[in-house]
Amino acid sequence: HVIQSSGATMTKDLQAQVWELQPCGVSDWYIQPMNIHDELMAPCKPEISDDLKTVVENFVKENQETVQLLGIDGSQKMESWAEK
Repeated sequence: HVIQSSGATMTKDLQAQVWELQPCGVSDWYIQPMNIHDELMAPCKPEISDDLKTVVENFVKENQETVQLLGIDGSQKMESWAEK
């Protein structure tokens, strides 16, 4: 469907920006984004959660003219993905 396809493309664009929070080279994981169609899950270490929130907020601001009702829900400090 057209709207899901557009949403999937935007989600991939956001995922590329989110990956920038992961240090290059060999290191611990700081963020592990997973894209499913038009949804992005991005568990991260607590020390970068504010940076992740900023990336997402900026993405929404940049894309709201294209998708007026664009909004992204987020949760912090979940014990597991089951709390989503």
